[in-house]
Amino acid sequence: MSLETVQKNIESFNAQIAVLDEQKAGIEAVISNLQKELAQIENSITRHTSPAANKSKNTEIIRYKSDILKKSTELDSLLKKIEKLQQKKYYAEKTLQKAHSKEQLKQQKQIDFLQKQYEKIAADQKKRQKQNFQNAAVDFEVKTDCDYDVFISSAKEDMQTFAAPFAQALESKGLKVWYNKNPSILLPGDLNKELEAGLKKAHFAILIISCDYLLPNRYWKKSDLELWFTKQIEHKLIFPVLHKISLQELTDYSPTIAKKAALCTATATPQELAEDFASILKDQN
Repeated sequence: MSLETVQKNIESFNAQIAVLDEQKAGIEAVISNLQKELAQIENSITRHTSPAANKSKNTEIIRYKSDILKKSTELDSLLKKIEKLQQKKYYAEKTLQKAHSKEQLKQQKQIDFLQKQYEKIAADQKKRQKQNFQNAAVDFEVKTDCDYDVFISSAKEDMQTFAAPFAQALESKGLKVWYNKNPSILLPGDLNKELEAGLKKAHFAILIISCDYLLPNRYWKKSDLELWFTKQIEHKLIFPVLHKISLQELTDYSPTIAKKAALCTATATPQELAEDFASILKDQN
C-alpha cells in the first residue's frame, strides 16, 4: 500500500469518526432527556398516588426504561464502531510515521554522505590550491626596498565582504598591506595604473577575482588583465584569489588567468588565507 493511500485512509477515518461523534452526541442527548423524564415520573409516585395513577405511571416507567435501553444499546454499538475506526486510524498513522522515519533516515544518510564528500573535495581542493600557491612562490624574492609586503586589489562590492577583513588579517600577521579603501572612485583603466603603482611599492599583488571585478569595461580591459598574468615584473608575483566565482567560470572568462589561480575564498576564511600568505613570506625570508 502506497503512502498516499495510507494518508487518504487516515483522512477517511477522521471523516467517519467525526460523523459518528455527532451521532453519539445526539443519542447521548436523547438518553439524558429520557432519564430526566423518567426521574420526574418516579419522583411523582407517592403513597398518596391512587392505584389507577400508579399503574399508569408504572407503564410509562417501563416504556422510558425500554427506550433508554434501546438508545443505550444503539450508543454502545456506535462506540464500538468509533473504537474500531480509531484503532484503524492509529495503525495507519503508525505505518505513516514509520515510513516517514525511514525516509528521514534515508535522507539524513544521504545528507551525511554528501557532506563527507563535500568536505573531502573541499579539503583536497584547499590542499591543491595551497600547493599551487607554494609552487608559484618558489621564485619569489623578498626585497628590502619595498614599502609594503602585499598590495590588494578588489571590486568595491567585495571590499567589506572580503578585501578589508583579509587585509586586516594579513596585518595581524605583521605584514604591511596596501589596498584601495575607496575602489568606487576608480574609472575604467585606472586599475592598470593602480596595480603598476602597487607592484612598485609592494613585494607582490593579490587580486580578488570576482564576477564584479571582471565586469566588461568597468575596471579592466580583458586583454590588459591577461597581460599582467603573462609576465613577471622584477620577480614580483600576482596572485588571483577566487571570490564568489568558480574556477570553471574564471576559465570560461580567461584560461590564462585561471591557470594562475592559487586560492579560493569558498574553502578558506580570510584568516586562513592570511596564514597561508604569511607562511610563504616567512619561508622566503
